Amino acid sequence: MEDAKARYAVATWAEAVPYELDTGVMFQDLVRREHGARTLVSGTATFQPGAALPLHTHNVEEIVTVLAGEAQCEVDGRLRTLVPYDTTFVRPGVPHRFRNVSSVQLLRILWVYSQVDDSGTTRPVERNIL
Repeated sequence: MEDAKARYAVATWAEAVPYELDTGVMFQDLVRREHGARTLVSGTATFQPGAALPLHTHNVEEIVTVLAGEAQCEVDGRLRTLVPYDTTFVRPGVPHRFRNVSSVQLLRILWVYSQVDDSGTTRPVERNIL
């Protein structure tokens, strides 16, 4: 009999345990390998007003969608302002970061990592701060 966990999972944001990855930026992992995911993982990040992630790279592809607030996104040295439902795609090894441009509102993003590198190999997601 096939393990149901490997076929599907329901992750609730309310049950996801928040953790502070960077000052003022709380992450909540939603879909992970523990849920049976083989090629992607996802979660949310909530930025306090003015909070930012440091410039970093990943070893896998990344998609970020703004859910609430306004973000300043830097990808490969280029700045862009993003509003809800704007979405970025970043290839492995490309420097990027996000910042909450508001002094009063929260910024919330949904992130998805491919967990698959350029060779097609499934691997843990790495974050390399520059």
